[in-house]
Amino acid sequence: MLTAGIPTLSINFENDKQVFVESDRDQKIYSKLFIKVRNYIKTDGALSFISSGNGKNETGGHGQVRKFIGSLSHNRQVAGLIDWDKEHRPEINNNLHILCYGKRKG
Repeated sequence: MLTAGIPTLSINFENDKQVFVESDRDQKIYSKLFIKVRNYIKTDGALSFISSGNGKNETGGHGQVRKFIGSLSHNRQVAGLIDWDKEHRPEINNNLHILCYGKRKG
């Protein structure tokens, strides 16, 4: 057993953050990007990107990210990241971020 002889075990996730994104594709892209830039960012924590679904219907996409962040707004270790898509407006919620607000998509 890995923890044999250890009376207590404490794991601190204080600096880590879970980031909800719109789709599986976004999750893969942001995870790879974070791995590449992590050495250039001064942080003790990690970002874990979590897909809210497939992004194409009510089981995913920006609506689901907003719902998750709305219900978890008291948790500082949770954030949301959505695309601007020419329609999303910033909200009074420090945990929801709009990527490239005001910029045209690719």
